Amino acid sequence: MFCLPLIPITVRAQATRVTTDGSVTMLKEFYTAYITAVATTTDENKLLALQRKYCTGRLLKKIPDMIEKSDGDPFIKGQDSDTAFIKTLSIQKDGQKEGQFAVSYQADQKIVIHLVIVEENKKYKIDSVW
Repeated sequence: MFCLPLIPITVRAQATRVTTDGSVTMLKEFYTAYITAVATTTDENKLLALQRKYCTGRLLKKIPDMIEKSDGDPFIKGQDSDTAFIKTLSIQKDGQKEGQFAVSYQADQKIVIHLVIVEENKKYKIDSVW
């Protein structure tokens, strides 16, 4: 007997894998550029340009409040950075929720940043960070 429901399940699994791969690639690009920028420049415009490129408008509106409340950058969970952090950068998909990832790197201690990625205008963007 032929079972039709198996075909959509297989297709869905492949689509999720592609989304995850695209999201991971975007997060690697963002964090490599962002950690480097924080470590090597005092030009706030460079950080803002990276945030505009990789974040949704909804998140961009929240970032100033997040910085004020934590007295640190929400993307690195601190005030400064070092390019050596890139060597320890790790990105893991949260198996429980669609589009949710954990980015970590080793500083004096392990830093873990949780993010939600969405697709906006055919590009992956960071929609939430905590």
